[in-house]
Amino acid sequence: MGNSAGGLLGALSFLTRVPARGVVANAVPWFPLIGGAIGLVLATVYALAAEILPSLVASSIAVVTGVLLTGALHEDGLADTADALGASDRARRIEILKDPRLGTFGGLALGSSLLVRVGAVAGMDAATAVAILPAAHALGRAAAVGLIATIPVAREGVGASYARSVSRRGTVWAILTGIAVAALSAGLWALAALAVATAGAALVGRVAIRAFGGVTGDLLGAGEQVVETAVLLLGAAIATNGWMDAAWWH
Repeated sequence: MGNSAGGLLGALSFLTRVPARGVVANAVPWFPLIGGAIGLVLATVYALAAEILPSLVASSIAVVTGVLLTGALHEDGLADTADALGASDRARRIEILKDPRLGTFGGLALGSSLLVRVGAVAGMDAATAVAILPAAHALGRAAAVGLIATIPVAREGVGASYARSVSRRGTVWAILTGIAVAALSAGLWALAALAVATAGAALVGRVAIRAFGGVTGDLLGAGEQVVETAVLLLGAAIATNGWMDAAWWH
């Protein structure tokens, strides 16, 4: 990987509010690794907060920390995509994506995403959160890279520029990195997480093609949110149903 340090810092700068000087053009392959680090930070926040606060409050703090840390980057994409999907034709949907204002559908999507993620994290014990959150965030970013590589671009913008910058080698690197982070954190449950992530990414990809004619930067954010949320729900199901025997943290 050429200019690895620059690409890693570029990914950190783009995906978070952390001031880092890097090469944004080389950042895409490193998105899942930064995502895994974000997930680990949030899991740590949750585990520490849950020691002195109810799990619902602790999970709210963790999720809000993630929003602040990332500058609501992916949440913004989800909200814009939801607003656009409310339109009846493709040209109008593309037009809505360019509108920075938040509409009814976007607000509902954003609120629903936050509620579901807070509830999912609250359903986990600290050990499960430390295992699942890095996997969820890494696979969410890997899914976004996969969408960049496999879905045509619908319009010029951030999505188009990143689609042109990432090579096939970079795409493979990113996806394998996401899988590796998930495997290291979630053990054998990474297989289930990967299946859930693949299904979520495929769903977003299908919507992108049918509704917009391709991918946009907002669709990439929506894809990350869908996959992240789906894996968090898997983690909540693992914790709630006691499906711990196949996990290394048992």
